[in-house]
Amino acid sequence: MQLEKTDFPQGRLTTVRGISGEVTGPFVTTELHIGRRPEAISLARYRAIPANGNRNNLRGRYLCSFSDGSEFIIEKVGKPRNAQGELDPLGTYRLVVDSITTSSSFCVLSYESGSDTDAVSPGGRKKETFRVQIKDDASTRRATIEYLSTKSWDNHDSGAGDVMGRVRAGAPSVTVRTEFFKPEKGRYLHPTENRPITHYEAAKLQGFPDNFRWCGSKTDIAKQIGNAVPVPLGLKIAESIHAYLRPNTV
Repeated sequence: MQLEKTDFPQGRLTTVRGISGEVTGPFVTTELHIGRRPEAISLARYRAIPANGNRNNLRGRYLCSFSDGSEFIIEKVGKPRNAQGELDPLGTYRLVVDSITTSSSFCVLSYESGSDTDAVSPGGRKKETFRVQIKDDASTRRATIEYLSTKSWDNHDSGAGDVMGRVRAGAPSVTVRTEFFKPEKGRYLHPTENRPITHYEAAKLQGFPDNFRWCGSKTDIAKQIGNAVPVPLGLKIAESIHAYLRPNTV
């Protein structure tokens, strides 16, 4: 299913028993296939994480941007941080293509902290950027590099393994939470595409049929999806209770 929209169909209002006033909707499940408008650094993070990967794949990786608008992802050879726990941009890097580290190498010869090194992104994340002089076999160029991981993630090798993780294709899903549209909350990146799963995909993981009707805002519906008992599980529980209470009923 093509992902072309970032919002539900407009102009729909309805009333729901027990709720005063009107709410948006209804929308059927197939109309919940909407995208987001992530920051550039988020898009770079998605690109840097391979199939079945997670936040640990971001360690040592930077988004490298040039003044002509071109950009690519690079990975530092060796430890990304010094003994004091600070990033050390100097050294050798490898080019990352389709989330895989290649043999193509670059060298950062010098650097200075970017003007927004201590700035905070719209999403509340502290930026770690540097203006660098980067050299490959052909030339030396100036670029800006922005770190894709975080100090907290770098310092924790265990726990929170699902953060910024890709959904594992062909395997049971992790628990679908109410903020499944935020990959930093769990393993909610699409298995192959560089984006979070959509409301539609989360609803299907929970077992809802395509014609199920939903009402409310994007956040409201996300809560309904995440707080729901998966439909097939609910059905099996109901069947078990029915069989126990009425064992002779066919």
